[in-house]
Amino acid sequence: MKIWEAIKEVLQKSQTPMRPMEIYEQIIFLNLYIFKAQNPVHIVSNQLRRHCENLTFPTARKDKYFIRLSDGRYALKNHKESRHKQDFTLLNEESDHLALDTNLDSAYNLYRESFKTLLLEELKSLTAEQFEIFSKNFIKNFGFSDVQVTQRGKDGGIDGYGTLNIGISQLHVAFQCKRWKGKTVGIKPVNEFLGSISGMQKDGIFYDQGFFFTTSEFTNDAKKVTKRKGAVPLVLVDGVSLVEFMLQKGIGVSIKPLTKFLVSLDEMINDED
Repeated sequence: MKIWEAIKEVLQKSQTPMRPMEIYEQIIFLNLYIFKAQNPVHIVSNQLRRHCENLTFPTARKDKYFIRLSDGRYALKNHKESRHKQDFTLLNEESDHLALDTNLDSAYNLYRESFKTLLLEELKSLTAEQFEIFSKNFIKNFGFSDVQVTQRGKDGGIDGYGTLNIGISQLHVAFQCKRWKGKTVGIKPVNEFLGSISGMQKDGIFYDQGFFFTTSEFTNDAKKVTKRKGAVPLVLVDGVSLVEFMLQKGIGVSIKPLTKFLVSLDEMINDED
């Protein structure tokens, strides 16, 4: 029998909340566990805390069997309140903090989604030329080098190109940009771009892959083009994916860490080696 199992049996038999010392004495009386530690009450207290539903810290266990009450006693987590309700309230400091922690996580998720919407609107406000320059710098953050934006009117349907060194080989890529606000990117512009990067170019280079960036969305027909057999592999990056990559890689955004704290006192009162 493990210590926490012995604690559970004692609390089930007593049907009332108990303090760590009382639980320890009952474990010994019922001969449920033989302690070898110099401070067995401390071990019982640690096990109670680690398996306590309303306590959170790094060394806490995922399996929760107990609750800690405001007067310092412990009970099984399904224990019913007695007539004296004030004796069986959860520790307010812990429960209030957990509520704040949960609200903080929820607020952060809302904040992140709101920021993504704001960031996408900022991308849509760029000029077509600015979005091309953005796309150039965007792929540079993924390890591409020699990235260039082609001259307007002489791009042959290609807005830019670059290379990615993979060991002793190079991957030649081209990209196309559509800074669109209200309409989706259909099959026609995707097909045209795919045709532009197929076959040998004027400089004798064959493109190994293409990227199509847009602040809008791609139609289902446009997405099917990427699955065409024998064609140059094509990666479609819509506005939602674009801002998600920006957040993940810290591209075009400044990141300010949000510090959260967890109580780790149990690491300071643990005598177990």
